[in-house]
Amino acid sequence: MRQTLPAPTRSDTDFVVPYHPNLRFDMPIAYRGMNRHIWAAHDRMFDWLTRFGMLPNSGNLSVLKGTRCDLLTGCYYPDADLRTLTLLDEFMGWGFVFDDQIDDAGCGLDADRTAAVVDEFVHVLQDTPAAKLTPAGLALADWWERMTATSVQESWRQQFANSTILWLQTYALEARHWADGYEPTMEEYLTYRYLSIASWPYSDLTEIANHAELPAEVRALPAFQRMRLPMAMHVGLANDVISYEKQRDLGRQSDAITILMRESGCTAEEGLAEVVSMVNGHLAEFFVAEEQFLSQVRAAGFAPEVQRDAHIATQSLRTHIRSSVEWEILAVERFGDDTYYLRGHDPSVADILVNPGS
Repeated sequence: MRQTLPAPTRSDTDFVVPYHPNLRFDMPIAYRGMNRHIWAAHDRMFDWLTRFGMLPNSGNLSVLKGTRCDLLTGCYYPDADLRTLTLLDEFMGWGFVFDDQIDDAGCGLDADRTAAVVDEFVHVLQDTPAAKLTPAGLALADWWERMTATSVQESWRQQFANSTILWLQTYALEARHWADGYEPTMEEYLTYRYLSIASWPYSDLTEIANHAELPAEVRALPAFQRMRLPMAMHVGLANDVISYEKQRDLGRQSDAITILMRESGCTAEEGLAEVVSMVNGHLAEFFVAEEQFLSQVRAAGFAPEVQRDAHIATQSLRTHIRSSVEWEILAVERFGDDTYYLRGHDPSVADILVNPGS
């Protein structure tokens, strides 16, 4: 039975952190619901991934289904039409499959190989693909060609490519850390956590979802970039808090709480409280930057339709923040053992990050 995100039962001003009733995320952002096209789009996404060899067996398929990434796509882009939502869900599915390959197919244990795969994807996004690509590379090339034909703003295409490249490169960085047994400091961790959560590329896609791409002049406003950083920091650190128990049980301790415990000698509960405070601080920073951005748009005298699209952009970033935390909490509280949250290395997952015939 297909499951939808239920209407929130918690307060419209905060969320209780799972397993920690005394800790709360500030969340004065309204829940906007689920896109009504998500089930049709998700079926098409599975067909597309299968066609490119990214779901070669039942193990790969079950892991992707267990993530319930359909619910995340549906909440991130509540107003997208079916054609556009399908394109966006394809990228969501592609990203989750790649992430599962790093965790469940063992690629992430080989730093050199991870770096080579990431480099392959980077060249695809820079429109200089290699002659021979992995199934994941072929799928990304197909998707990127269709996305660049959909986008109308070169500045958006450049931003999205850069956002995605920065996200992918964190896999190579973390694989190298793992191989070397290196434990990053909190200062180091915060320089890439906002990138590794993939919040930038998925939030960039809200402009495509709404058919409201911002012109380069708006994108260049100082407050526009100031909005994006606390938004992504919020999502990344909230993920650390919500998934802390899961990561601890799997022995994959690479999160802000664990680093704080190592550096300061604090308890897990104290570390969680500190990171929750950081998360709430980033939300406050986002709201300040949001108001500055809208003020800069008004002061610049942009056309009414551009000002409208700028307002849509800020509301979409709010939706991105809310939906990210909502999905994470629901995954922990309600989806249970069938989700990737409680999975470890899975030998049934076929390795698709290899060139055909190699």
